[in-house]
Amino acid sequence: MGHIFRLLRAAHSIAKYRIIPAAVKQEMPFTARFGLFCLAPLTAIFGLRKTNNINKNMALALAKLGPSYIKFGQFLATRPDLVGEAIAGSLQQLQDNVPAFEHKLAVAQVEKSFGKKLDQIFSEFSPAVAAASIAQVHKATLVDGGKQVAVKILRPDVEKRFARDLSDFFFAARLAEGFDPQARRLRLVDVVATLKKSVDAEMNLRFEAAAISEMTELKKAFGDKLSASADFSLPTVNWALTDKNILTTDWIDGTPLSDLKAVRALGIDTPKLAINIVTCFLTQALEFGFFHADMHPGNIFIKPDGKIALVDFGIVDRMSKNERRFLAEILYGFIRRDYLHNAKIHFEAGYVPNHHNVEDFALALRAIGEPLMSADAEDISMGLLLGQLLKTTETFEMQTQLQLVMLQKSLVIVEGVARMIDPKFDMFKAMEPLLKSWLKKTLGAETKVKDGLEAISELASHIPHLPAYIDRVKSSIEKLDDIAKSDAIMAEAAKSTRRHSRLQTGLLLIAVTAFLSALYF
Repeated sequence: MGHIFRLLRAAHSIAKYRIIPAAVKQEMPFTARFGLFCLAPLTAIFGLRKTNNINKNMALALAKLGPSYIKFGQFLATRPDLVGEAIAGSLQQLQDNVPAFEHKLAVAQVEKSFGKKLDQIFSEFSPAVAAASIAQVHKATLVDGGKQVAVKILRPDVEKRFARDLSDFFFAARLAEGFDPQARRLRLVDVVATLKKSVDAEMNLRFEAAAISEMTELKKAFGDKLSASADFSLPTVNWALTDKNILTTDWIDGTPLSDLKAVRALGIDTPKLAINIVTCFLTQALEFGFFHADMHPGNIFIKPDGKIALVDFGIVDRMSKNERRFLAEILYGFIRRDYLHNAKIHFEAGYVPNHHNVEDFALALRAIGEPLMSADAEDISMGLLLGQLLKTTETFEMQTQLQLVMLQKSLVIVEGVARMIDPKFDMFKAMEPLLKSWLKKTLGAETKVKDGLEAISELASHIPHLPAYIDRVKSSIEKLDDIAKSDAIMAEAAKSTRRHSRLQTGLLLIAVTAFLSALYF
């Protein structure tokens, strides 16, 4: 019953604010429209807080419900297929700013974590300089050496609050999937699971420290190949003063991008800065396969020389080589208006079931791409493209690609940041040279040979284990023989034995095929 009462509380809060205009309701999935219908009595009882500012109402309603709902709102901002394009657009304005918790609680956590009095660790320890739903940040000075550091501290009892609210989200998602086929196609339960995975990682600040460390290593390994436009700096972790509840890093001197007036006062070329931020993100995603997934203005600092510095690596994600290639080819396909190739990539990736027609899907992509690519830069956006693409998914039975959800979210956030800096920013024009260069390098003959050799090496590494594997297979078949009750089972067992007796030869053929495929396809 706890789920129901808490969800009714949320419904009560929603009912008090005129959040969703009538025109927008028509865009929403059936489950969401039905939910709004059920809220009608609450609206009548509690009345509406009328204002024409939908963005403000959305922020007020979600802020009233607490930090979990703020996080969920930010997450839904990238899912117009779930809430409609207008609501998704308004949710992008939602900021994760909440009041700081008491200073004495922060001091108590520092002393508990490190077993020392605060003044034995820090000669100075400021009030919170930034506060969000999960943690807050203090500026401090180390007793040893006098170095300035940023000390990030988890909110007291934040795990319990998020665990309870996420449990409610799962309950609501399962309920929706039980009644609505569209909700099942959108995989609402899996969407909440993705949010939970992200939140769980943020609840352990050692994971954020590890993410900073990994990003530092990847950046160092890339070395001189990192262009000036893609370059960025990030803080160094102080591992001696880091645990599950506290993360200590170098203090980043710079101007937060959230203070755009101060950034402009630096005299920086802002249109160029917008391009650099997008290039910085795409380089992480495509080259590193590991990216900062929360590059909102508060997490981006601009140094006096114009260089970008990133903080708050609590939300990161990664992509495999194939996922990166699919993403790059799909985006570049829209930019080049090569809809047939774009459609083929969707089928190759498994995003569209094979029983659909490639040419029909290419036509659907053309219907999305042509109006967007023919419009002025300020009238097109990545969010609009993703929204239109997600609308097409129902016709072609495309399920939500959970492995790309964080990437889609990040693309929308980064484009929003670039547009904030330069209202005439053209996301697709900014992406084109990097996508073209990366695809040329990735799909080139040299890379194919390298990938082919890696495939053979991977297969070869399993050959020493083949005898044991075959013994296990034979043993399993013998057990099947003992319990077989029909000729059909016996025939299948014999067939399986013959198949596995040719396993070594088959693996060799697979290795050769993988190598040739890497070379020619």
